[in-house]
Amino acid sequence: MIDDEASGVGTGYLFDCYLTYMAERQNQVLSKLQHVRILDSTAALRLYLQNIVGVFATELYISHVVPGISSKLFYDEMWKEASQVAKESLEKSIGLAFDDSSYREGRDLIGLFIETMRTLRCDPGVIIEASRRCAYFYCDVVLENIAVRLEEAISADTFTPLVIATEDEWNALSETLGYWLEGTAHGFPKVLPLSAIVPKTVVLVKDYITGLASVWRDVRLEDEDAKGKIMALVKYFLEHEIRLHLSKRLAGAAMWPEQYVLFYSNFSYLEGAIPTLEWHVANELRQDKIGFELDVKHVFNQLRTEIEICLFKDLTTSLEAIMKSYCFDRPNKTTATSRESQRILQYFDQFMAIITTVLPQHIIEKAWATANTHLPTALQVCLLQDSKAVSVDGLLQLKLDIEQYELGLLRHSRWSTDPAQLKDIFIPLRQLIDLITSDDFSSYMTGHGNPESRYSRVTPDMVVKVLAKLKDPDERKGSNIFANIKTGRDKKKQRDVLVAQLLNLKAGKKPSAQLVRTVNLRQSIKLFKEPSPG
Repeated sequence: MIDDEASGVGTGYLFDCYLTYMAERQNQVLSKLQHVRILDSTAALRLYLQNIVGVFATELYISHVVPGISSKLFYDEMWKEASQVAKESLEKSIGLAFDDSSYREGRDLIGLFIETMRTLRCDPGVIIEASRRCAYFYCDVVLENIAVRLEEAISADTFTPLVIATEDEWNALSETLGYWLEGTAHGFPKVLPLSAIVPKTVVLVKDYITGLASVWRDVRLEDEDAKGKIMALVKYFLEHEIRLHLSKRLAGAAMWPEQYVLFYSNFSYLEGAIPTLEWHVANELRQDKIGFELDVKHVFNQLRTEIEICLFKDLTTSLEAIMKSYCFDRPNKTTATSRESQRILQYFDQFMAIITTVLPQHIIEKAWATANTHLPTALQVCLLQDSKAVSVDGLLQLKLDIEQYELGLLRHSRWSTDPAQLKDIFIPLRQLIDLITSDDFSSYMTGHGNPESRYSRVTPDMVVKVLAKLKDPDERKGSNIFANIKTGRDKKKQRDVLVAQLLNLKAGKKPSAQLVRTVNLRQSIKLFKEPSPG
């Protein structure tokens, strides 16, 4: 202490000088630290942290060299303010961790800074919190990098069987998946019922787990906290990223049925690798596997449902595409089935052969049921809406085709839950063809509305649409229901009368006795000299 009497200086004056010095010193120190900075490189981060260390190392040195010139309270307050500024600067510069090397360099600098400040008697808790925020950000970077690699792998996969050429490749695959594929043929090459995306996906998820575990070790999380965070993030990756990119691939370019089947088959092998991923998390955290469960079965079930939709859409659109070339305006009678029906049955046989090799029974049954309902419906739409012209010989050709369709569906009826259903699906078309080709409109008119009638499944709309497209006999060779009517005027009048009666039936009006007599189109043309019904 300074002797006041010897120096002639009062205690009050010395205290004022001390306070002035402390204030100037505090301003001098904080002027270097009080501004939040955005650090644009690891070099800037290094310089920034070095300045902070330099300031506090100097202050601590001065307090030791000149006892009493500083105080612990002053030192702690200075660090409290500086640490908050440093924390904000680090958080604003969090984007520095854009790849593995930059993250690790920044992590090492911050880790060294934390240990250094501890030796300088500063509590680094605030900086540790900032370092964890940086780690959380880097977890997003890891996820983005893995997601990019996943998307590239899925886009490159052709969804064709994986071929294993050597025993080394076979062992590597088994090590990746964590299990041996049973039922494969001996020797090489082996053609496997999965595509390359399966082992690639497992490798990517393992890389993601390894990256996450490294981050949590860096920030010194407790084991249970690290386990919980990693399992949550891996589950998120499986539930969102993998499903997103696989769904995107399904919604992209169309595939062949065999590709959809292999796509579906892949999920069984990915599910089989889930225990391997659980073990990988435990190994990375150096723990037992107890409590490491990834319940993501619902993800694969959702993707299976999406594939089923795509597969059945391919079935229906392929059938419709072949039908677009259907011709109902045949020039001559024939006893052979049409080229279109042959192509349709060939496609359906191939389709069923592909899906019955791998897919579960309920999907095969649904495929049969889809064809069973869609084929007659699509034929009816093609005849009534899409066709430009119809002839009686064309209708007779369709009747022959229907017999072949029934036989073709019957070949796969073992997959039907209701084989009797096959007997009914073509009834509306059969009745319509019989009605037109047999010229039995009087029976149709009198029996309309009676469920026991011969043409009970034929609506007036169906008949009207066919009549509107029916070719006249002088335009094309072949039989026609208007063959006995010679003049075009009488033919038109005959059509008009018949259409009027059909529209009355549609409206719920019963035809009069006179109208019923006129509907036999092969009767004398004199009947149509009478005025049309009102």
